[in-house]
Amino acid sequence: MSRDIEQQLVKYLTDAHAMEMQSMAVLEKGIEIAGDLDLAQLMRGHLNDTRDHERYVKQRLEALGESPSTLKNLGAQAAAKGLGLLAQGMPDTPAKLVAVAFAFEQFEIASYTLLRKVAERAEDEATISMCDRILAVEQQAAELIEQNFDLALERSLEAVGVKEQTGPHA
Repeated sequence: MSRDIEQQLVKYLTDAHAMEMQSMAVLEKGIEIAGDLDLAQLMRGHLNDTRDHERYVKQRLEALGESPSTLKNLGAQAAAKGLGLLAQGMPDTPAKLVAVAFAFEQFEIASYTLLRKVAERAEDEATISMCDRILAVEQQAAELIEQNFDLALERSLEAVGVKEQTGPHA
């Protein structure tokens, strides 16, 4: 592997590690403010997956003789806490929280897809395999979140006093 492509691979892995740290912070805050036990459980389940992903990425960095960037991780965690506080201040928190979670899953899918492409160019089979494993979980998480849009919207509308309409105009 050329030194240039290896440096890029390390940069992408470092970014992925910071992203997973941010995801953990968002999910932890999301569990607290979900507004629904099912939504909280959905986030709790993905938090466990996210912890695994963080560990996998850290292991790949270490295998390449590198370590995660403390500065990037701290910045990512601070940004995640800010997102959590912002969502908490909104009256329709469950829907906003689910929208942020869904968008973040899409960001993770794109990030791991690009990391996989860099790993292909670097001929790093271990990172390619890691990306494939993580991508399958992230895609499943995005689908589960999307399947819970109605529940999140229902909880958000209830929180602001909007009753479900029935009848011909519902």
